[in-house]
Amino acid sequence: MPFPLPAQRERHLKQKIPAPEKRAFHVRLFVHRHPCLRLSAGQRQFGHSHHPLARQGGYPSAGSGNAGTTNVLREEGKWPAALTLLGDLLKSVIAVLLGWFLMTRLGGDVDRLAMLRIVGMYTAGLGCIIGHIYPLYFRFRGGKGIAAALGLALVLDWRVALISLGVFIVVVLLSRYVSLGSVAAALTFALTTFLFYMGTPAVTMTTVLSCLIAALLIFKHRGNIVRLCKGTEHKIGTKKKK
Repeated sequence: MPFPLPAQRERHLKQKIPAPEKRAFHVRLFVHRHPCLRLSAGQRQFGHSHHPLARQGGYPSAGSGNAGTTNVLREEGKWPAALTLLGDLLKSVIAVLLGWFLMTRLGGDVDRLAMLRIVGMYTAGLGCIIGHIYPLYFRFRGGKGIAAALGLALVLDWRVALISLGVFIVVVLLSRYVSLGSVAAALTFALTTFLFYMGTPAVTMTTVLSCLIAALLIFKHRGNIVRLCKGTEHKIGTKKKK
């Protein structure tokens, strides 16, 4: 059944229809608004909430000016950075779980439900990442999406999440470049997703979506990549030159 137009929707709601059909209709209505919900989930910028200017209603411009955990760590300290990481992680997890729940309410056989579950989680996670990177209420300047992507990976496949996180930690410990670890983790996310879904009906869709997410994360680090090539990128644990 196609999604009804506004006039049809009003008549549909007034009709006395069986409860299962009414429930399915409301699920379709909710899913129709799902893109807005996904983007709204990413709008909350936990990194800005720790900055004095943000608490006064202004826009924080300290450090790199973004709401990422690394910048908060550099400018505000360990505890605000830990809270930022936790908040960005949880908002993504909640959005992905919501996407999973809504899409599976549409019903169908086992194979269809499995595909709907994957579609719901990926689209919800992608929407949350985009909302986090380009928040409307902070002049489209948010974080770089790594924590939000980790939340997506945790719900999708804990193996992908742990391997990507492990690669990030190892690269950062060896190089002391958070940006290099982030780029390596993004590439690992796409590669491990393909490997774990290889041989399944969802391999094409999951590979394309994971590559899209990885490309978005790497694109947001393009400035860091340029500085890495020039040898001017800031290392974690060192004071940034003014």
